[in-house]
Amino acid sequence: MTTPPQRRNEWAKLSPAISHKVANADELLSARRQETQEKDKTSNPSNTGTVHNGTTPWASQKQPSPVLHTNTTPESHNQQEQHTVPTTSAAEETATTPEQPLATQEEQHSTRRAARAEENPEQQQKRLSTRETAVEDKPKLLGLRATLIGLSVPLLTFFLSLKLVASSTFLWIEYHRAAFPKDRYGFDTQDRLTYGNYGLDYIFNLAPASYLSSIKNLEGKKLFLDSEVQHMTDVKHLMLTLTVLAIMSIISALLCARTLSLRAPGIIRRSIWYGNLATALILAVLAIIAITGWDTFFTQFHHIFFPQGNWQFRESDTLIRLYPPQFWVDAALVFCTLCLSTIAVLAAITWPTTYRKIQEEKRKQERQELRQKLAG
Repeated sequence: MTTPPQRRNEWAKLSPAISHKVANADELLSARRQETQEKDKTSNPSNTGTVHNGTTPWASQKQPSPVLHTNTTPESHNQQEQHTVPTTSAAEETATTPEQPLATQEEQHSTRRAARAEENPEQQQKRLSTRETAVEDKPKLLGLRATLIGLSVPLLTFFLSLKLVASSTFLWIEYHRAAFPKDRYGFDTQDRLTYGNYGLDYIFNLAPASYLSSIKNLEGKKLFLDSEVQHMTDVKHLMLTLTVLAIMSIISALLCARTLSLRAPGIIRRSIWYGNLATALILAVLAIIAITGWDTFFTQFHHIFFPQGNWQFRESDTLIRLYPPQFWVDAALVFCTLCLSTIAVLAAITWPTTYRKIQEEKRKQERQELRQKLAG
């Protein structure tokens, strides 16, 4: 098909290199590329006529395509589409080609080995040490950490229960109970609440002995004898020691439990379970001894924790009037009830059910698979 004279004239205006003998768009594009390359060689002899990105200079200059004055008839439009050559660059052609296949596993390993070879000895040693630690995946001192977690359970259970018993709330309930014995020496319920709270506050605060020895009754006499103050001071030292042990126990348990939930699935639950079981056994033994011989149990308890021997008083002394024997029986019953409640809650949380065992085994399997991948 020949090109109409009018179109050839328009093309000739675009470039003097195009002669009237150009018959189609293919020849037009080829002539235009040749002309551009010749201009580049003239302006820069070192230029080879191509751009480093793989495209022709004509394509990289992003010159607008010439607007061809053609007829808008359907036939001419179809003919123009047939003779139009796409002007996509090499980069675009590369983008439209199918994706290259991914690197094989062998090539990936070789790349990693090359990267490791560039590391200095210190970095290599650090990487190898980290990898060995990850492969072994065994927490340090696992048995000791599990034991400390288990031992913290009975200590915290007994301490919290004792703290709830030695409180103003229990004291108020006890003094207002109908079956609680009245004071035969003149203390009414309000007097007992006032002076009894003084005694409870003293064994938990850091006040000196004068906190109790300075309290006087309505007659202006000391309310507590020197022997009573000394015994309460001994109780104070015992309670402060238990408080420090409880705080240390919970801190050590939290530190020991750190990262164990991930690196040793199930060990925390089992440690609490066995610690809770030990709490139940200790409480059962103490309850049996107390039920079979309360007086003997009470006496032996004071002999163990108060060997000074200053814990025996007369019925007319203030400590006996405020805390009679019935008070200690009721306190022991409430203490056992609180301990049993705590044991029941922990047992429900840590009971080795089938579901929990399956979940722990699943997490162990995941950790094993991860270790195998790291070792591979």
